[in-house]
Amino acid sequence: MMDAFRPPAPLKFSIGNVKEKWRKWRLELENYLLATEKDERADKIKIAILLNLLGSEGLEIFSTFKFDPPESKKNYSELQYPCEYALANPSLSRVKKKKEKALDKTECYVTKLKTLASTCEFQEQENGLIRDRIVLGIRDSGLKERLLRESGLGLEKAIEIVRAAETSREQLSSMREDTY
Repeated sequence: MMDAFRPPAPLKFSIGNVKEKWRKWRLELENYLLATEKDERADKIKIAILLNLLGSEGLEIFSTFKFDPPESKKNYSELQYPCEYALANPSLSRVKKKKEKALDKTECYVTKLKTLASTCEFQEQENGLIRDRIVLGIRDSGLKERLLRESGLGLEKAIEIVRAAETSREQLSSMREDTY
């Protein structure tokens, strides 16, 4: 009977709203684990199922995780939000050349940058270099100026500002559509 339950399809991290897609995919996974009675299994088994079902793109993301403490890598509940990390790519030159595409949402853009950077051995400089790439890669000159004016701008603050600008643009666009 357990063979009758369909596992979730591999998650596509590169298109659409990754955060929302992850939330829905995770719900499908939890339902699958429950239906197949694997929800009470050891963490290492649930982690193996999660990674297997995420597919190759998910495995690339997992390989970029930095766990502190290292033992948390073996805790299933610690692995619930991989979409916050980047898609793996070994080429340093791609990090330098990566620009924000018109359809790249903040989440995907930051995720891609983090993955690209994770394979470049930036170590302590990683967050600063990612922040710089975000600032330099932004096409909106007003937003770029806002980021450059920000005193002591860190990666998280830069992401927060860019997300807020993106949300504002989407709301403004929606309001324009409603008035016509």
